[in-house]
Amino acid sequence: MGAASVVSKRLRGYAQSGWAFGLIAVLLVAVVQSHSVSGAQAAQIAGNITVAPAYSVAQVGALQPQTSFSVGVRNNYAASITMTAALSGLSVQNNSLTPSTKADAALVANTVITPAAFTIPAGRSINVAVTIKNSASLSPGGHYVSLLLTQTGTTASSAGQLSLEPAISATIYVIKEDGAVRNLLVTSVSPRRSLLSLPKAVNVTFSNPGNVYSVPRGVITIDNKKAGTIYAQGVINNQSIPLFPAEKIKLQTDLTEYKQPILPGRYSLHVVYRYDGQDTVQSTTVYFWYVPKIGLLAALIVVCFVVWLMHPKRRRIIKIHLQKAPKIAIKKAAKVPTKVQSQNPISGTPKAAKKIAVSGTNSADQAAHVVPVRADSKRQQVK
Repeated sequence: MGAASVVSKRLRGYAQSGWAFGLIAVLLVAVVQSHSVSGAQAAQIAGNITVAPAYSVAQVGALQPQTSFSVGVRNNYAASITMTAALSGLSVQNNSLTPSTKADAALVANTVITPAAFTIPAGRSINVAVTIKNSASLSPGGHYVSLLLTQTGTTASSAGQLSLEPAISATIYVIKEDGAVRNLLVTSVSPRRSLLSLPKAVNVTFSNPGNVYSVPRGVITIDNKKAGTIYAQGVINNQSIPLFPAEKIKLQTDLTEYKQPILPGRYSLHVVYRYDGQDTVQSTTVYFWYVPKIGLLAALIVVCFVVWLMHPKRRRIIKIHLQKAPKIAIKKAAKVPTKVQSQNPISGTPKAAKKIAVSGTNSADQAAHVVPVRADSKRQQVK
């Protein structure tokens, strides 16, 4: 009995340990499966479809009956895919192209896409050729469509991988030059500034009265015509944002400051602009007042000095001084000596004239007596 009980205990231990090993094995399988699912998801996220270029410009007209270009499509997935290519409509809303349910019928009728359906192996590329012909049914000016590339099928090994990106598109700008009108206008210029600082940025609003999209270009400068110095400058539309017909766009231009003005005054902000491809330029100018901080400090000092002078006590002192000034001038004039000085003709030294007091004579008699004295004095000196 003792030996049998020992054997049974050992068997039960093995059974329990086997159950534990089984549980560990199940957990390991679950971890491996989770890692394999994560790897599949990572592969799914890593794959995509790309097109280049993102947009193309085609021009047709009497001098160019047709034009052709190509769009490259690359399959970055690990499986081959099948796609179709067709034109899709675009409409302009708030100066942006948005998908439309219907494409321009005249443009679709005069466009040929080759190939219209294709299969791209994994990691490979294909070029889709687009040919557009000029036609009388095509209206003058700009037309905007997209080349829509739609996924239609995949191989069995890639099932479930390509559902995240079933379609991709490239924008096409088509311009019929016969009757095309290009124009660009500035409707408003708004510097972002304060009285004590130069503009750091300027908002310029453009409008397009033509029938073809335009890309605004231009330069903004701040200067002073008297000094002939450029204080700040900036380039308009570095992002090359297009402006579609009958639309407006507000572009912000950051300015780079070259020099800080010293004197307060009226300064000029010039906007010189054109549309992309235009040979001539247009310009508009706005003026603004600028007061440098050092000028403001000087003005405050002057104001404080004036206020100090206008204090009641100071005003009384100034009034008293002004009232005393005429009296002082009269006293100084009364103190001027009345003695007549004579010049010695020989020595050149001044000599006082003798005073003759004759009682009962007037001023004329005194003058008659004075003259002989002067003559006698001269003769004595000669002797």
